[in-house]
Amino acid sequence: MELKLGVRLNQFNNDLGKVFFDIEPRISATYFINELSQLGLSYTQMNQYIHGLVNNLGGFERIHWFASGNELLPQCSQQYSLSYNAIIKKYDADIIAEFFYKKSHNLPLIKKVQSALDYQNFWVNRFDPSGVGYSYGFELLLTKQTPRFLGIISYTYQKSFRRFETLNEGKWFPYDFDRPHNLNIQLQLNSKKNIVYSATFVLRSGTPINLPSGIATSNLFFSYSTYNGYNNYRLPVYHRLDLSVKRNWNTSKGNTFSFSISIFNAYARVNPTAVEINNNKLKGISYFTIIPSAGISYKF
Repeated sequence: MELKLGVRLNQFNNDLGKVFFDIEPRISATYFINELSQLGLSYTQMNQYIHGLVNNLGGFERIHWFASGNELLPQCSQQYSLSYNAIIKKYDADIIAEFFYKKSHNLPLIKKVQSALDYQNFWVNRFDPSGVGYSYGFELLLTKQTPRFLGIISYTYQKSFRRFETLNEGKWFPYDFDRPHNLNIQLQLNSKKNIVYSATFVLRSGTPINLPSGIATSNLFFSYSTYNGYNNYRLPVYHRLDLSVKRNWNTSKGNTFSFSISIFNAYARVNPTAVEINNNKLKGISYFTIIPSAGISYKF
């Protein structure tokens, strides 16, 4: 049994003379089942003093950075985790499994523009610092490694929710990080002729997006979109396959010359990253499909 206790003292000063002082405790306990496996339990508290807030103005997303102050307090989060680690010698494999739960408060948000006056005084009373959130999930990592082969399989199940007083009538909604399923498979084979073959497959749930559920008309000349909740739809499932081949040559002086060919998104999957509405129809927007590339490197 191993027990670790720790604490970190933080002090943050902004340009206006505001000073924040916080204590961040952390604790972890490890129980060794045997020489090859162990259980872990941990608790961590963290504070964040710089806020990266996304603002969608005129159809373009911009990230604005703000320091904590009188209006924006430091974001605070607490995370709990339970893990299991084991080495399986028979198969040259490792396994890591972890459950986690995280809760946060003082989460800020840039309010939506409601009128022309908001454009004229954009940064006046523009923040909603009332956000609270929580997330939970499960992570599994399997690794197998031999002198010629490397295989990694990772899977994450995660749910993430937030709530703000000025958004979605103060109700909980799935946040942007709410992607329940995330699967990654990586394979690498080293041949005897100094050729390395690699393949990576990625599959994950679509990102939550906010789309109107209907259109209402108040008179003959004015109509507006109606919404059924916030982040009420999802983009399609994202998946792709990346392939690469790399050949290495060792020079007489002990240096290494390499030539590689790779294909990003080998089967040209169209993965929408955004959605636009045109004539009451949804259209997915995708910027990249298949991308081949080649490279040369020389190490000395």
